[in-house]
Amino acid sequence: MPNKQLVGATAALVCLRFVTAFLIELTPQEAYYWNYAMHPALSYFDHPPMVAWVIGAGYFLLRQV
Repeated sequence: MPNKQLVGATAALVCLRFVTAFLIELTPQEAYYWNYAMHPALSYFDHPPMVAWVIGAGYFLLRQV
C-alpha cells in the first residue's frame, strides 16, 4: 500500500509541475538560454556553450518522440 501512495503522490507532483510550467512565463535568463540553444555555436561572449548544447540535445531528443 505505501508504494501506491508514493506513486500517486509522485504523479500528482509531476502533474502540478506541468501545470505551473504551462502557466508561468519564461524569465529573461531562461529565454536567453533558449535563444542561444536554438542557434548553437562553439563559444558565446558571456556563457559557456555546455548549457546551450544540453538544452539543444534535450530539445532534439524530445522532438523526435
